[in-house]
Amino acid sequence: MKNICKTMLGMGLAVFLFTGCENDLPVYEGGESWLKFEYEYTRDSIINYSFAYGHSSVRIDTVELELQLMGEVKDYDRPFTLKQVPAGGLDAVAGKHYVPFDNQELVSAYVLPANAIKVMVPVVLKRDLSLKENAYMLRLTIGETGEFACGSKERAYRTIVIADELIKPNGWGGTMEHFFGTYGKVKHQFLIDVSGNRWDEEYVSEMNDWAQKDQGYLFYWMDFFRQALAEYNANPDNNPPLREAGGEEVTFPF
Repeated sequence: MKNICKTMLGMGLAVFLFTGCENDLPVYEGGESWLKFEYEYTRDSIINYSFAYGHSSVRIDTVELELQLMGEVKDYDRPFTLKQVPAGGLDAVAGKHYVPFDNQELVSAYVLPANAIKVMVPVVLKRDLSLKENAYMLRLTIGETGEFACGSKERAYRTIVIADELIKPNGWGGTMEHFFGTYGKVKHQFLIDVSGNRWDEEYVSEMNDWAQKDQGYLFYWMDFFRQALAEYNANPDNNPPLREAGGEEVTFPF
């Protein structure tokens, strides 16, 4: 009998506490929607893009960003806007380094389709001559509209670094340094030239994924580049050894 009373008392207390907490919670009445940039790791908030990986005839290119809905799904198309904000460095210039977001050919692409929870957004970059001298930063956020606002402090911004020279990929960290050594632009170009692969942001990300699945694949490439470098340095016509612009000799681990 005592146990039954204790049980009933506990249930009554639980109901009281639940009811009290429920009254304290704000009620979501709907009607508001937000958009956020979608990416996996913090480092991915910055995208390094360089025209140097493509053919010299390429004058414009497109980077696609994923946006995700926070809020109610609607049964009609909803337009949104992108907005450039200062990046704290050399800011990209609309019309010079990228196509402005109010361009009529792009406006139709900045729409979240009916019943959708995510959308891929094109950002069109332009190959201006100034990119040969410096990298420019295009920092983006979601513009306030009647339909949307930016809905996540952690995913409120995305930055595209635009250049026309090789840029150190974000993923060139512990794993890449372990297998391929310290990053350098001369080494980076060497990797591209002798392998025929781009070794850009996407490719380096794939190599980091391989490190989780099969490190033997990375050991293969490490040995490949060590042999290629030895052959390069063995040719006196190359003015060996291969060096970075600052004079540091290009090497690979082990």
